[in-house]
Amino acid sequence: MHGKSMRVTIALGVASMMLLAVVLHAQTGYAQSSDAIAARRAELEAQLSKLESLIATQQTLLQEKQGKRTSLERDLDIIDAEIRKAKLAIQAQELVIRNLEQDIVSKEATIQELTDKIDRTRVIGWSCATNCRARRPLARGNSVLGKIVLRIL
Repeated sequence: MHGKSMRVTIALGVASMMLLAVVLHAQTGYAQSSDAIAARRAELEAQLSKLESLIATQQTLLQEKQGKRTSLERDLDIIDAEIRKAKLAIQAQELVIRNLEQDIVSKEATIQELTDKIDRTRVIGWSCATNCRARRPLARGNSVLGKIVLRIL
């Protein structure tokens, strides 16, 4: 639509120029022959045709530029979507890491509890093995607790 309005404007401008030329020549008293008017009209029509051709070329260029702009905007939208996707993936990985950290803390606590239990069992077994003969089977693994201690070691 922009191209049509431009053509109309140019056509009106050319027509105005033609009318002005006719009026000026009539006022100055110069009589023009029909051949001169026809030649001038042909010249003006050629100029109009050339201008319409240039307008069509500019319209094509404009449409190409608008298409490139749309393509660039689309590319930017794609890049923005990829960035948002990457940020969400990072957030998901951070959640996984936090969960793993909590699992590690929990497992470290369990390991510490078991280590403490082993240490207590060794102390009990060691003291009984050296100090009390009645409890000596515990250290050798003859009782249930002794078997547990030997499995742990």
